[in-house]
Amino acid sequence: PDFAVGASVENDEGAPGLIQPKVGDPGVLTLSDLPTNSNISTGQLVVTNGFKDQNAPRIESLAPMGIPIGTVSGTNPQSSLLENQQEQVTTLADLQHLTIVQILTKPHN
Repeated sequence: PDFAVGASVENDEGAPGLIQPKVGDPGVLTLSDLPTNSNISTGQLVVTNGFKDQNAPRIESLAPMGIPIGTVSGTNPQSSLLENQQEQVTTLADLQHLTIVQILTKPHN
């Protein structure tokens, strides 16, 4: 995939990572680049994290913080202690059968 969205798992750590579509299955996403020792469990909610780089203010997420994406549905068996943790996320919305989409934008003053 050519894009990713900054996301966090809603747990005590707020584990940040990047979420991307899983090739071949539009209802499943891959949450990667998580901290290695993240304590993540099946069923935890994943939301957009709305990051902003304090050192480079022009670098910021296009999605605001806190938009629900899906729930953790399983651990990627290819993850190991030597690389960043990866999790599978099942989307909350059926992305193949959307009929109405609303795009959020910043107000223009």
